Amino acid sequence: MSRLIDADLLYKKMTEEYKKNYAGTGKGEDFTIAMQMVQNQPTAYDVEKVVELLKDWTAEADIVRPFDNKVITGKKVIASENAIGIVRDGGV
Repeated sequence: MSRLIDADLLYKKMTEEYKKNYAGTGKGEDFTIAMQMVQNQPTAYDVEKVVELLKDWTAEADIVRPFDNKVITGKKVIASENAIGIVRDGGV
């Protein structure tokens, strides 16, 4: 999965094209099938699920600042490896 598109916008544009070129002609069955295929595609990136997973994998921790060794308590952190995996998977 390397490219995400806005399926709703694509469907809207396809509908406009259909109305302009095929509405009332009795033609355009292939076009209608293609529009249905777009609508039936699963979500490639679920933002709400990504946020939920990021929250699930976040923990409170004490942080030591490297430049002055000051301890900051109760910071919310997530391991970058976990965060990267969650974002790459898109929550699906």
